[in-house]
Amino acid sequence: EEGVARVKVKVGDKEAVTDDKGWYHMTVRAKRVTVAAVADSVPAGFIFSTPAFTKVMVRQGLRDRVDFGLTTRSGIYGVVFVDKNGSGIPDQGDDFIGGVKVMVDGKTAQISDPQGAYFFTNVPPGAHVLTIDIATLPIKFIPLIKMKNGVEIVEGTTCVFHIPMKFKE
Repeated sequence: EEGVARVKVKVGDKEAVTDDKGWYHMTVRAKRVTVAAVADSVPAGFIFSTPAFTKVMVRQGLRDRVDFGLTTRSGIYGVVFVDKNGSGIPDQGDDFIGGVKVMVDGKTAQISDPQGAYFFTNVPPGAHVLTIDIATLPIKFIPLIKMKNGVEIVEGTTCVFHIPMKFKE
């Protein structure tokens, strides 16, 4: 399959950008590192077909390969996270929340993975309602957005809709 150019990939606190063939590389001096594709750098019309984050145990003198899958279906992608710095987008140092149920139009549901990511593929173009199931939120968190949110899907594009949270006071 062809790679996707100019996608940013965070490797720990460093950032790489994919070349014209979708390849990137980074030298790491750590025992463990989180590798994440930066959703906002993914070209319009693409959606993740794999998790957008992975943790890698670095092995001295060896190369590890971390690939991310993208496909051209219309969809919705987002991350449920504790927005520690108030930026509204997932950043290094934020906590990611798995197990949160997110629904489209009250019919199709996805549960955020351990890295907080959720994906809806093959969402038809038009207006939709994205709902956060409050019963699945860990009790110590409060959403910083409404529980029901309107989203507009354009054919062949991915709507990025992150769900920022804060700790209950």
